[in-house]
Amino acid sequence: MSINKPDLNECILLFEPEQEALDSFFEKYKEEMNNRNLEKDLPLDVLFSYLFGVIVDWREYDSDIIKYFGEYIPEKNVGVKETDEGLDVIYDNNNFVIKLSFSGADRYITIRGFNGIISDDYEIRLFDSSFYSDTHVFLILPKTWWNELDSRFGEKVSGIFTVITEGLDFP
Repeated sequence: MSINKPDLNECILLFEPEQEALDSFFEKYKEEMNNRNLEKDLPLDVLFSYLFGVIVDWREYDSDIIKYFGEYIPEKNVGVKETDEGLDVIYDNNNFVIKLSFSGADRYITIRGFNGIISDDYEIRLFDSSFYSDTHVFLILPKTWWNELDSRFGEKVSGIFTVITEGLDFP
């Protein structure tokens, strides 16, 4: 399965759903929606999470989380290696270390760590609709896009997405 990434105008649809643009969106992703048995009447944020989201289960291997996120930004040459202390991460040909606690808290230690590593270029946010689940869904967008969406749509953005913070974890 190929990875879908929305463009900025498609992201704007979440906050300004104009019918002509929605019709084009549904036509563009018609085959993908059919393959996944997704209906047009799903809430748009839920549909986005299915089409564009990075899915992380609370039992996920931390190195796999980095690999999943890296698939969405292949131009930055993302790699990961497990170590006795945690993870050695390669991002844009630079090495970073994410120290892990080797506990259930590690999923979000990994997510926060990688979000910090990519923060000059990208940002990861949680789809709120997935929060009360043992599987969280994230959207990775260029940092400039998040800034524009926040500036234009403020409260609407925070009604669909949660910024990754120190306290965020699986419920």
